[in-house]
Amino acid sequence: MRKSRNYNLNLYLFSNLFLVVLLVFAIWKGDFWQEANVKLPGILTFLVIINTFLIFRESLKSLSHSPAEIKYSGESFSLSSLRKFLSDRASVDETLPREILSEFLEITGDEASALYIYEDKGAFALMASAGTLPSQLAASRFFLSDGKVIFKHPGGLGEEQAFSWDTPLTGITFISSITRFKAKIYPLRGVANLRGFWLNIMPARASKRLRFDREWLAVYLEGIISLVYVHIRSAAGLSIDMKTGLIRHDSFKQTFETEVERSERYSQNMTLMLLRIAGFENFIPTVKDRVQSSIASALRDSLRKLDFMFLWNSPGVFAAILTETNNDVARMVAQRIIVAFKKHLNLVSREINDFPECCIHIGTATYPADSTHGEGLLDKATDALDASYRKRIPYQCFGELVTGGGEKAPEPEKFDKPQ
Repeated sequence: MRKSRNYNLNLYLFSNLFLVVLLVFAIWKGDFWQEANVKLPGILTFLVIINTFLIFRESLKSLSHSPAEIKYSGESFSLSSLRKFLSDRASVDETLPREILSEFLEITGDEASALYIYEDKGAFALMASAGTLPSQLAASRFFLSDGKVIFKHPGGLGEEQAFSWDTPLTGITFISSITRFKAKIYPLRGVANLRGFWLNIMPARASKRLRFDREWLAVYLEGIISLVYVHIRSAAGLSIDMKTGLIRHDSFKQTFETEVERSERYSQNMTLMLLRIAGFENFIPTVKDRVQSSIASALRDSLRKLDFMFLWNSPGVFAAILTETNNDVARMVAQRIIVAFKKHLNLVSREINDFPECCIHIGTATYPADSTHGEGLLDKATDALDASYRKRIPYQCFGELVTGGGEKAPEPEKFDKPQ
Protein backbone atom coordinates (compact mmCIF):
# COMPACT_ATOMS: atom_id res chain seq x y z
CA MET A 1 0.00 0.00 0.00
CA ARG A 2 2.79 2.43 0.85
CA LYS A 3 4.73 1.63 -2.36
CA SER A 4 1.61 2.23 -4.44
CA ARG A 5 1.08 5.65 -2.83
CA ASN A 6 4.72 6.65 -3.48
CA TYR A 7 4.47 5.48 -7.09
CA ASN A 8 1.32 7.54 -7.74
CA LEU A 9 2.85 10.62 -6.11
CA ASN A 10 6.03 10.37 -8.20
CA LEU A 11 3.99 9.97 -11.37
CA TYR A 12 1.92 13.03 -10.49
CA LEU A 13 4.99 15.19 -9.77
CA PHE A 14 6.80 14.03 -12.92
CA SER A 15 3.77 14.79 -15.08
CA ASN A 16 3.48 18.29 -13.64
CA LEU A 17 7.19 18.90 -14.18
CA PHE A 18 6.85 17.83 -17.81
CA LEU A 19 3.91 20.15 -18.39
CA VAL A 20 5.69 23.09 -16.77
CA VAL A 21 8.73 22.53 -18.97
CA LEU A 22 6.43 22.34 -21.97
CA LEU A 23 4.76 25.62 -20.96
CA VAL A 24 8.12 27.41 -20.56
CA PHE A 25 9.30 26.06 -23.91
CA ALA A 26 6.11 27.25 -25.60
CA ILE A 27 6.49 30.74 -24.19
CA TRP A 28 10.14 30.87 -25.24
CA LYS A 29 9.38 29.66 -28.79
CA GLY A 30 7.02 32.14 -30.38
CA ASP A 31 6.18 29.89 -33.32
CA PHE A 32 5.06 26.92 -31.21
CA TRP A 33 1.49 27.70 -32.23
CA GLN A 34 0.44 29.60 -35.29
CA GLU A 35 -1.75 32.01 -33.29
CA ALA A 36 -0.09 33.75 -30.32
CA ASN A 37 -3.40 34.50 -28.58
CA VAL A 38 -4.25 30.77 -28.42
CA LYS A 39 -0.82 29.58 -27.25
CA LEU A 40 -0.87 30.33 -23.48
CA PRO A 41 -4.59 29.66 -22.78
CA GLY A 42 -4.42 26.38 -24.66
CA ILE A 43 -1.45 25.09 -22.66
CA LEU A 44 -3.01 26.18 -19.35
CA THR A 45 -6.27 24.43 -20.24
CA PHE A 46 -4.36 21.28 -21.13
CA LEU A 47 -2.46 21.53 -17.81
CA VAL A 48 -5.71 21.84 -15.82
CA ILE A 49 -7.25 18.83 -17.57
CA ILE A 50 -4.25 16.62 -16.96
CA ASN A 51 -3.98 17.64 -13.28
CA THR A 52 -7.68 17.05 -12.69
CA PHE A 53 -7.40 13.57 -14.18
CA LEU A 54 -4.33 12.71 -12.06
CA ILE A 55 -5.86 14.03 -8.83
CA PHE A 56 -9.09 12.06 -9.17
CA ARG A 57 -7.55 8.99 -10.80
CA GLU A 58 -7.60 6.92 -7.56
CA SER A 59 -11.19 7.90 -6.82
CA LEU A 60 -12.30 7.02 -10.33
CA LYS A 61 -10.47 3.73 -10.06
CA SER A 62 -12.14 2.84 -6.74
CA LEU A 63 -15.58 3.67 -8.17
CA SER A 64 -15.01 1.25 -11.03
CA HIS A 65 -14.63 -1.68 -8.59
CA SER A 66 -17.10 -3.07 -6.12
CA PRO A 67 -16.12 -3.25 -2.43
CA ALA A 68 -15.97 -7.02 -2.69
CA GLU A 69 -13.50 -6.81 -5.59
CA ILE A 70 -11.29 -4.42 -3.65
CA LYS A 71 -11.44 -6.54 -0.52
CA TYR A 72 -10.56 -9.81 -2.22
CA SER A 73 -8.20 -8.61 -4.91
CA GLY A 74 -5.05 -9.60 -3.03
CA GLU A 75 -3.43 -12.93 -2.33
CA SER A 76 -5.24 -15.46 -0.19
CA PHE A 77 -4.40 -15.56 3.49
CA SER A 78 -3.57 -18.61 5.54
CA LEU A 79 -3.43 -19.05 9.31
CA SER A 80 -0.37 -21.25 8.93
CA SER A 81 1.97 -18.30 9.54
CA LEU A 82 0.26 -17.51 12.85
CA ARG A 83 0.29 -21.17 13.86
CA LYS A 84 4.01 -21.32 13.15
CA PHE A 85 4.52 -18.08 15.09
CA LEU A 86 2.99 -19.66 18.20
CA SER A 87 4.73 -23.02 17.84
CA ASP A 88 8.15 -21.39 17.52
CA ARG A 89 7.89 -19.81 20.97
CA ALA A 90 9.70 -21.59 23.76
CA SER A 91 7.30 -20.37 26.47
CA VAL A 92 4.22 -18.23 27.12
CA ASP A 93 4.57 -14.86 28.83
CA GLU A 94 2.92 -11.44 29.04
CA THR A 95 4.64 -10.22 25.84
CA LEU A 96 2.81 -12.71 23.63
CA PRO A 97 -0.33 -10.55 23.00
CA ARG A 98 1.77 -7.55 21.92
CA GLU A 99 3.80 -9.67 19.51
CA ILE A 100 0.62 -11.20 18.09
CA LEU A 101 -0.88 -7.75 17.50
CA SER A 102 2.31 -6.68 15.70
CA GLU A 103 1.97 -9.75 13.52
CA PHE A 104 -1.65 -8.82 12.82
CA LEU A 105 -0.58 -5.37 11.57
CA GLU A 106 1.72 -6.99 9.03
CA ILE A 107 -1.21 -9.05 7.78
CA THR A 108 -4.02 -6.50 7.80
CA GLY A 109 -2.17 -3.30 7.00
CA ASP A 110 -3.96 -1.51 9.86
CA GLU A 111 -2.43 1.61 11.37
CA ALA A 112 -2.76 0.44 14.99
CA SER A 113 -4.29 -2.30 17.09
CA ALA A 114 -5.10 -2.62 20.81
CA LEU A 115 -6.32 -5.35 23.14
CA TYR A 116 -8.48 -4.48 26.16
CA ILE A 117 -9.30 -6.93 28.97
CA TYR A 118 -12.15 -6.57 31.46
CA GLU A 119 -10.92 -6.17 35.02
CA ASP A 120 -12.40 -5.30 38.39
CA LYS A 121 -14.90 -2.51 39.05
CA GLY A 122 -16.30 -2.57 35.52
CA ALA A 123 -13.23 -1.13 33.73
CA PHE A 124 -11.30 -2.40 30.72
CA ALA A 125 -7.51 -2.31 30.97
CA LEU A 126 -5.14 -2.05 28.01
CA MET A 127 -3.40 -5.43 27.85
CA ALA A 128 -1.30 -4.85 24.72
CA SER A 129 -1.04 -2.59 21.68
CA ALA A 130 0.85 -2.31 18.42
CA GLY A 131 1.37 0.57 16.04
CA THR A 132 0.72 4.21 16.88
CA LEU A 133 -2.57 4.61 18.70
CA PRO A 134 -4.51 7.84 18.05
CA SER A 135 -4.34 10.61 20.60
CA GLN A 136 -8.02 10.09 21.48
CA LEU A 137 -7.06 6.86 23.26
CA ALA A 138 -4.19 8.36 25.27
CA ALA A 139 -6.15 9.33 28.38
CA SER A 140 -9.54 7.79 27.62
CA ARG A 141 -10.96 4.63 29.13
CA PHE A 142 -13.60 2.01 28.48
CA PHE A 143 -15.93 0.66 31.16
CA LEU A 144 -18.92 -1.66 31.33
CA SER A 145 -22.27 -0.32 32.55
CA ASP A 146 -25.59 -2.19 32.35
CA GLY A 147 -24.32 -4.48 29.62
CA LYS A 148 -23.00 -1.61 27.49
CA VAL A 149 -19.36 -0.70 26.88
CA ILE A 150 -18.95 3.05 27.40
CA PHE A 151 -16.13 5.11 25.91
CA LYS A 152 -15.17 7.99 28.24
CA HIS A 153 -13.27 10.79 26.56
CA PRO A 154 -10.45 12.63 28.37
CA GLY A 155 -10.60 16.23 29.49
CA GLY A 156 -14.27 16.14 30.48
CA LEU A 157 -15.46 15.88 26.86
CA GLY A 158 -18.11 13.37 27.86
CA GLU A 159 -18.83 9.72 27.24
CA GLU A 160 -20.73 7.67 24.69
CA GLN A 161 -21.70 4.06 24.07
CA ALA A 162 -19.17 2.13 22.00
CA PHE A 163 -21.19 -1.08 21.67
CA SER A 164 -23.53 -3.34 23.59
CA TRP A 165 -22.11 -6.49 25.12
CA ASP A 166 -25.31 -8.40 24.25
CA THR A 167 -24.67 -8.01 20.52
CA PRO A 168 -23.29 -10.99 18.54
CA LEU A 169 -19.53 -11.39 18.61
CA THR A 170 -18.98 -9.74 15.23
CA GLY A 171 -17.10 -6.69 14.09
CA ILE A 172 -18.59 -3.37 15.21
CA THR A 173 -17.73 -0.05 13.58
CA PHE A 174 -17.51 2.67 16.22
CA ILE A 175 -17.59 6.28 15.02
CA SER A 176 -17.35 8.83 17.79
CA SER A 177 -19.87 11.68 17.75
CA ILE A 178 -17.64 13.78 20.03
CA THR A 179 -14.19 13.54 18.45
CA ARG A 180 -12.84 12.44 15.09
CA PHE A 181 -12.26 8.86 16.15
CA LYS A 182 -13.19 5.74 14.22
CA ALA A 183 -12.34 2.13 15.00
CA LYS A 184 -13.38 -1.42 14.26
CA ILE A 185 -14.09 -3.37 17.47
CA TYR A 186 -14.39 -7.13 17.94
CA PRO A 187 -15.72 -8.37 21.32
CA LEU A 188 -13.71 -11.28 22.75
CA ARG A 189 -14.56 -14.05 25.19
CA GLY A 190 -12.07 -16.43 26.74
CA VAL A 191 -11.89 -19.20 29.29
CA ALA A 192 -13.03 -18.59 32.86
CA ASN A 193 -15.54 -15.95 31.79
CA LEU A 194 -12.72 -13.76 30.51
CA ARG A 195 -13.99 -10.77 28.51
CA GLY A 196 -12.36 -8.12 26.39
CA PHE A 197 -12.30 -6.60 22.92
CA TRP A 198 -9.91 -6.11 20.02
CA LEU A 199 -9.77 -2.53 18.70
CA ASN A 200 -8.43 -1.77 15.22
CA ILE A 201 -7.53 1.58 13.69
CA MET A 202 -7.99 0.83 10.01
CA PRO A 203 -6.31 2.80 7.19
CA ALA A 204 -8.24 5.48 5.34
CA ARG A 205 -8.11 3.42 2.15
CA ALA A 206 -9.14 -0.19 1.81
CA SER A 207 -6.14 -2.50 1.68
CA LYS A 208 -5.77 -5.15 -1.00
CA ARG A 209 -4.39 -7.56 1.59
CA LEU A 210 -7.76 -8.23 3.23
CA ARG A 211 -8.63 -11.53 1.61
CA PHE A 212 -9.74 -13.11 4.86
CA ASP A 213 -12.36 -12.64 7.54
CA ARG A 214 -11.09 -10.66 10.52
CA GLU A 215 -13.29 -12.75 12.79
CA TRP A 216 -10.85 -15.62 12.25
CA LEU A 217 -8.16 -13.43 13.78
CA ALA A 218 -10.53 -12.56 16.63
CA VAL A 219 -11.04 -16.27 17.36
CA TYR A 220 -7.28 -16.78 17.28
CA LEU A 221 -6.86 -13.85 19.68
CA GLU A 222 -9.41 -15.36 22.09
CA GLY A 223 -7.21 -18.43 22.34
CA ILE A 224 -4.14 -16.28 22.98
CA ILE A 225 -5.66 -14.26 25.84
CA SER A 226 -7.01 -17.46 27.41
CA LEU A 227 -3.56 -19.02 27.23
CA VAL A 228 -1.89 -15.99 28.80
CA TYR A 229 -4.55 -15.73 31.51
CA VAL A 230 -4.10 -19.34 32.58
CA HIS A 231 -0.32 -18.94 32.47
CA ILE A 232 -0.35 -15.89 34.75
CA ARG A 233 -2.61 -17.54 37.30
CA SER A 234 -0.70 -20.83 37.21
CA ALA A 235 2.59 -18.97 37.71
CA ALA A 236 1.17 -17.60 40.95
CA GLY A 237 0.55 -21.15 42.17
CA LEU A 238 -3.24 -20.86 41.93
CA SER A 239 -5.58 -23.45 40.46
CA ILE A 240 -8.24 -21.78 38.30
CA ASP A 241 -11.75 -23.01 37.55
CA MET A 242 -12.23 -22.72 33.79
CA LYS A 243 -15.98 -22.02 33.93
CA THR A 244 -15.98 -19.14 36.38
CA GLY A 245 -12.41 -17.90 36.41
CA LEU A 246 -12.35 -18.13 40.20
CA ILE A 247 -9.63 -19.85 42.21
CA ARG A 248 -10.47 -23.45 43.03
CA HIS A 249 -11.07 -24.58 46.58
CA ASP A 250 -7.89 -26.65 46.76
CA SER A 251 -5.84 -23.41 46.66
CA PHE A 252 -7.84 -21.78 49.48
CA LYS A 253 -6.05 -23.19 52.53
CA GLN A 254 -2.55 -22.10 51.55
CA THR A 255 -3.68 -18.66 50.37
CA PHE A 256 -5.79 -18.10 53.50
CA GLU A 257 -2.98 -19.04 55.88
CA THR A 258 -0.58 -16.77 54.01
CA GLU A 259 -2.94 -13.79 54.25
CA VAL A 260 -3.62 -14.40 57.96
CA GLU A 261 0.13 -14.44 58.66
CA ARG A 262 0.63 -11.30 56.60
CA SER A 263 -2.18 -9.49 58.43
CA GLU A 264 -0.67 -10.49 61.76
CA ARG A 265 2.82 -9.44 60.74
CA TYR A 266 1.76 -5.98 59.54
CA SER A 267 -1.08 -5.48 62.07
CA GLN A 268 -3.70 -5.12 59.36
CA ASN A 269 -7.36 -6.05 59.14
CA MET A 270 -8.57 -8.87 56.93
CA THR A 271 -12.10 -10.13 56.27
CA LEU A 272 -13.17 -13.59 55.19
CA MET A 273 -16.41 -13.53 53.21
CA LEU A 274 -18.52 -16.60 52.45
CA LEU A 275 -21.33 -16.43 49.90
CA ARG A 276 -24.14 -18.89 49.20
CA ILE A 277 -26.81 -19.02 46.47
CA ALA A 278 -30.13 -20.15 47.92
CA GLY A 279 -31.66 -23.20 46.23
CA PHE A 280 -28.68 -23.70 43.95
CA GLU A 281 -28.82 -27.49 44.21
CA ASN A 282 -32.33 -27.48 42.70
CA PHE A 283 -31.39 -25.59 39.53
CA ILE A 284 -30.98 -27.35 36.20
CA PRO A 285 -27.38 -27.56 34.88
CA THR A 286 -27.83 -24.69 32.40
CA VAL A 287 -29.14 -22.35 35.08
CA LYS A 288 -26.39 -23.43 37.49
CA ASP A 289 -23.69 -22.47 35.00
CA ARG A 290 -25.23 -19.08 34.28
CA VAL A 291 -25.79 -18.30 37.97
CA GLN A 292 -22.19 -19.23 38.83
CA SER A 293 -20.95 -17.01 36.00
CA SER A 294 -23.14 -14.19 37.33
CA ILE A 295 -21.76 -14.39 40.87
CA ALA A 296 -18.21 -14.62 39.50
CA SER A 297 -18.80 -11.48 37.43
CA ALA A 298 -20.33 -9.73 40.45
CA LEU A 299 -17.26 -10.55 42.52
CA ARG A 300 -14.92 -9.24 39.84
CA ASP A 301 -16.98 -6.06 39.55
CA SER A 302 -16.90 -5.41 43.30
CA LEU A 303 -13.52 -6.63 44.56
CA ARG A 304 -10.02 -5.29 44.07
CA LYS A 305 -7.02 -6.88 42.40
CA LEU A 306 -5.40 -7.59 45.76
CA ASP A 307 -8.44 -9.60 46.95
CA PHE A 308 -8.92 -13.33 46.32
CA MET A 309 -12.07 -15.03 45.01
CA PHE A 310 -12.68 -18.77 45.42
CA LEU A 311 -15.10 -21.41 44.21
CA TRP A 312 -15.97 -23.52 47.28
CA ASN A 313 -16.11 -27.30 47.44
CA SER A 314 -19.89 -27.21 48.07
CA PRO A 315 -22.33 -26.41 45.23
CA GLY A 316 -23.42 -22.81 45.11
CA VAL A 317 -20.94 -21.60 47.75
CA PHE A 318 -18.12 -19.10 47.17
CA ALA A 319 -15.49 -17.38 49.28
CA ALA A 320 -13.47 -14.19 49.16
CA ILE A 321 -10.48 -12.94 51.12
CA LEU A 322 -10.64 -9.17 51.49
CA THR A 323 -7.18 -7.97 52.43
CA GLU A 324 -6.79 -4.81 54.53
CA THR A 325 -10.56 -4.70 55.11
CA ASN A 326 -12.46 -4.15 58.36
CA ASN A 327 -16.13 -4.79 59.20
CA ASP A 328 -17.43 -1.47 57.89
CA VAL A 329 -15.69 -1.77 54.54
CA ALA A 330 -16.73 -5.42 54.25
CA ARG A 331 -20.37 -4.39 54.64
CA MET A 332 -20.08 -1.90 51.77
CA VAL A 333 -18.36 -4.53 49.61
CA ALA A 334 -21.18 -7.00 50.35
CA GLN A 335 -23.75 -4.43 49.30
CA ARG A 336 -21.91 -3.84 46.02
CA ILE A 337 -21.79 -7.59 45.37
CA ILE A 338 -25.54 -7.95 45.95
CA VAL A 339 -26.35 -5.09 43.58
CA ALA A 340 -23.95 -6.36 40.89
CA PHE A 341 -25.31 -9.90 41.22
CA LYS A 342 -28.87 -8.69 40.62
CA LYS A 343 -27.78 -6.78 37.52
CA HIS A 344 -26.09 -9.80 36.02
CA LEU A 345 -29.08 -12.00 36.86
CA ASN A 346 -31.41 -9.59 35.06
CA LEU A 347 -29.33 -9.98 31.91
CA VAL A 348 -29.33 -13.77 32.21
CA SER A 349 -33.08 -13.99 32.91
CA ARG A 350 -33.78 -12.37 29.53
CA GLU A 351 -32.01 -15.22 27.75
CA ILE A 352 -33.52 -18.16 29.67
CA ASN A 353 -37.26 -18.77 29.85
CA ASP A 354 -38.79 -19.56 33.26
CA PHE A 355 -35.65 -18.45 35.05
CA PRO A 356 -36.06 -19.34 38.77
CA GLU A 357 -35.91 -16.82 41.57
CA CYS A 358 -32.40 -16.57 42.93
CA CYS A 359 -30.96 -14.75 45.95
CA ILE A 360 -27.60 -14.66 47.64
CA HIS A 361 -26.60 -14.83 51.32
CA ILE A 362 -23.31 -13.44 52.65
CA GLY A 363 -21.54 -13.96 55.96
CA THR A 364 -18.30 -12.32 57.07
CA ALA A 365 -15.77 -12.49 59.89
CA THR A 366 -12.89 -10.08 60.38
CA TYR A 367 -9.34 -10.43 61.70
CA PRO A 368 -8.55 -9.53 64.47
CA ALA A 369 -11.95 -8.26 65.68
CA ASP A 370 -13.68 -11.65 65.45
CA SER A 371 -10.74 -14.04 65.65
CA THR A 372 -6.95 -13.91 65.73
CA HIS A 373 -6.24 -17.20 63.95
CA GLY A 374 -7.32 -18.76 60.67
CA GLU A 375 -9.37 -21.70 61.96
CA GLY A 376 -11.39 -19.49 64.28
CA LEU A 377 -11.97 -16.93 61.53
CA LEU A 378 -13.31 -19.63 59.21
CA ASP A 379 -15.65 -20.93 61.93
CA LYS A 380 -16.99 -17.44 62.63
CA ALA A 381 -17.55 -16.72 58.93
CA THR A 382 -19.39 -20.06 58.63
CA ASP A 383 -21.62 -19.15 61.58
CA ALA A 384 -22.38 -15.76 60.03
CA LEU A 385 -23.32 -17.36 56.71
CA ASP A 386 -25.55 -19.91 58.45
CA ALA A 387 -27.30 -17.08 60.32
CA SER A 388 -27.81 -15.14 57.10
CA TYR A 389 -29.36 -18.17 55.43
CA ARG A 390 -31.50 -19.05 58.45
CA LYS A 391 -32.82 -15.50 58.89
CA ARG A 392 -33.33 -15.11 55.13
CA ILE A 393 -31.34 -11.87 55.09
CA PRO A 394 -28.74 -11.01 52.44
CA TYR A 395 -25.86 -10.13 54.78
CA GLN A 396 -24.71 -11.04 58.28
CA CYS A 397 -21.54 -9.90 60.02
CA PHE A 398 -20.34 -12.12 62.85
CA GLY A 399 -19.66 -9.10 65.03
CA GLU A 400 -23.39 -8.29 64.97
CA LEU A 401 -24.56 -11.86 65.41
CA VAL A 402 -26.60 -12.53 68.56
CA THR A 403 -25.09 -15.66 70.13
CA GLY A 404 -27.44 -16.03 73.11
CA GLY A 405 -29.35 -19.05 71.77
CA GLY A 406 -26.47 -20.42 69.81
CA GLU A 407 -28.91 -21.69 67.18
CA LYS A 408 -27.42 -22.66 63.86
CA ALA A 409 -28.79 -23.60 60.49
CA PRO A 410 -30.16 -27.13 60.02
CA GLU A 411 -27.49 -29.70 59.36
CA PRO A 412 -28.42 -30.40 55.68
CA GLU A 413 -27.97 -26.71 54.90
CA LYS A 414 -24.39 -26.55 56.17
CA PHE A 415 -21.33 -26.95 53.97
CA ASP A 416 -17.95 -28.47 54.58
CA LYS A 417 -14.95 -26.50 55.70
CA PRO A 418 -11.63 -27.11 53.90
CA GLN A 419 -9.50 -29.85 55.33
